[in-house]
Amino acid sequence: MRWIFALIIPALLVFPTFGQAAGESATAAKAIKVKSIKIIFPTSITKEKTKTIKKKVTTKKEDSNNTANSTKSDTSKKTNTSTSNSSQPTSVKSTNESVSSTPSATDSGILAVEREVVRLVNVEREKQGLKPLELDSKLSSIARKKSQDMKDKNYFSHQSPTYGSPFEMLKQFGVSYQTAGENIAAGQRSAQEVVDGWMNSKGHRENILNSSFTRIGVGYVSGGSYGSYWTQLFTG
Repeated sequence: MRWIFALIIPALLVFPTFGQAAGESATAAKAIKVKSIKIIFPTSITKEKTKTIKKKVTTKKEDSNNTANSTKSDTSKKTNTSTSNSSQPTSVKSTNESVSSTPSATDSGILAVEREVVRLVNVEREKQGLKPLELDSKLSSIARKKSQDMKDKNYFSHQSPTYGSPFEMLKQFGVSYQTAGENIAAGQRSAQEVVDGWMNSKGHRENILNSSFTRIGVGYVSGGSYGSYWTQLFTG
């Protein structure tokens, strides 16, 4: 089974690298790749950018796995094992059922599994005393297009050959924002599995727990070379 993770974090223009996800067992069927990017558009972008470049000009590798974090709101990653970041409170029940090849959608067009990802994300934020993210149907539609594009074009990256960067994609679809971020993953079989994977990756976790974000969109598509593709888009 293949798993992939990637993320985009609001920050200054700095780009990530690749490495395998930490915690991957030696017997894993396939390697995991992780990539993360951050981007923020503050009024003091020049100052922030300089600070970020000094701090992360070179990409960091986490363990011997393909995991990377960059500072340009455009982080993506591939993984064969999940990248997760936080644990859920015992008072909240989580679903760990495998995703159906034909998941059902609600009246708003949001899939049940996508809503579950949002719920699990807000559980993690609540544990850190952060406000929950509001599920945005437009962001989810865009995120789903990104996942579909990765499946159809057989790639795994924040940079789409069709839409460009996540930020260019948001602009194309008329989404305005002050801060934006993206997490991507592939190969996970459930909402719990993909969120756990992101939470276990520093860069992806930072996106999920970013206090500047207020809205989230999740796009899930089954099939393709990895079996499943997941995209999270955040805006603030």
